[in-house]
Amino acid sequence: MPDFLAYQDWSVEVWLSIGSAFVAFVSLIVNWRLVRRQEKREIEALIMQRDADLIAWADDAIDILANCQGLLRERARLLDERAFLELRSELRTALSVVLDRGRLFFPASPLPGDNISASSEAAYTGETAPPIAALDEAFRLLKDLDLSNHAYNRDDVLALVEVRREFVSTVFNAIDPRRRESVFSEYKR
Repeated sequence: MPDFLAYQDWSVEVWLSIGSAFVAFVSLIVNWRLVRRQEKREIEALIMQRDADLIAWADDAIDILANCQGLLRERARLLDERAFLELRSELRTALSVVLDRGRLFFPASPLPGDNISASSEAAYTGETAPPIAALDEAFRLLKDLDLSNHAYNRDDVLALVEVRREFVSTVFNAIDPRRRESVFSEYKR
């Protein structure tokens, strides 16, 4: 057996070197795991911040959609034509604002063959994301209300309810509250 393998002949310095190397290796593995875990937490924190911003935006949109639904449902009993037109205008403006803010969360997908240049209106080019399409539909429903006869129309109300449900469902899927719960439970450990 070669002399370098005869462990009984090794000096204390050799054993300390081997021990130090082992401790360094274990430290490397532990540190690598800690860094990976910290990176994962940082990514989750970014996702959680995005989700919080998305929830705040969706809350605003849901409030506006509920007010639109109230206008469609109660306009004949509660509002004269002038008040109706003013409220409809305010709601259309609010929907327009929430639509533009939503394009930051749900950008349009480029269609095949689209050549989106830096100077074009990229936020408005391509296939509209489902939550934005739902808000667009609500905007269209408000815009198309018959101004000369603003009596209750059940079909308009049901169409807006459908739009609202589609909006909430697509935002729900984007946020995925079930995933959020699993992340929260992981942080509790």
